Amino acid sequence: MGERKGLVWPNVARIIELLKEKAQDDADFASVKSDVEKLERLTGLDPRTAVKILAGKRVQAAKLEEVANELNVPLEEIEESASNPTLSSASQMQVFENWKESAKLIAAARNSIVVIDSILFLDVEWITDLIAQAAHATELEVSIYMASPSKAFGAQRFREMEEMEDSSNAIAIFQDEVSVKELKGYESLFDKVESRIRQQLGRRLKTLKVFEYLCMPSIRIIAIDSARFVFGFFPLFDRNPNFPCFFLDEESATDRDAALLEKLANQIRNTETVSIDRSRLKNINQKTIRK
Repeated sequence: MGERKGLVWPNVARIIELLKEKAQDDADFASVKSDVEKLERLTGLDPRTAVKILAGKRVQAAKLEEVANELNVPLEEIEESASNPTLSSASQMQVFENWKESAKLIAAARNSIVVIDSILFLDVEWITDLIAQAAHATELEVSIYMASPSKAFGAQRFREMEEMEDSSNAIAIFQDEVSVKELKGYESLFDKVESRIRQQLGRRLKTLKVFEYLCMPSIRIIAIDSARFVFGFFPLFDRNPNFPCFFLDEESATDRDAALLEKLANQIRNTETVSIDRSRLKNINQKTIRK
C-alpha cells in the first residue's frame, strides 16, 4: 500500500491478470503491463472498484480513460463514482512483519516521539539508538511510558514473558499472586531501563520524560511526530519485538482510518492521564526523605 503524489495505487496483481486476458499478444500486454506495474498492492479490491478509486484520487483523465478502456468499464460510470466516499475509503493501514520494520520511521522523526510499552526490556538499546539517530538532525521531545513498579501489572507481564516457553504451566502463571520478590525484581528492572534511557538520550534531546502508568498494559504504541503510528497488542506467551504490528500514517489516511487515528491519539492522552512523571516522583521522594 502506498501513495505517490496524492494517488493511491490499487491491486496490481488483479489488474494485470485481467489486462493479460484482454491483450492481443505478448507485445500488447507488455506495453500495458509497463504502465500498470507502477501500481502498488492494495488487498481485497476487484479491478472495477480499483479503477473507481483511481478516479476518486484524481488520476489524470487520459490515464484513467486508458485503464477504463482496458477493463471495459465505462468512463462515465467511473467519473460518477468519484464522489462516492464508500469507494475511496479503503484503509491505508499497513502490517509490519515485526517492530524492527519501523526503524526508519523512528530514526526520521523531526519533532516528537512517544513510546508506550509494558517495559522496554528487550529492545531498549534498539529504540534509544534510533531516537539518538533522529536527534542528530533535530531537537526532539521524547516521552516514554512504562507499567508502574508500584502496581502488579508490570511484574505480571514480566513473569509471563519470562516463562512463556512453558505454556503448559499457564494457569499457575496467572493464578498465583505476584510475590513481593517479583515486585521488587520488576522495580529494579524498571530502574535499570530508565537509567539506560536517560544515560543514552538525556543530553541529546530537547526534552526527555519517562512516565510510569498505573493501569493495566493494553496496547503498545510508538507515535512519531503525532502523525505516524506504529502499534500492536501485547501477545500472550510471546514478546513484542519479533511480533507483527500495524502502521498508519495520518498523511495518507482515508476516511475509514480517521476513527482509528482518533482512538490511537485518545489512547496516548488517556495513558498520560493515568501516568506519573518519574522526575517529579523522585523529587517528591527526595523531599520526603529529607523531612
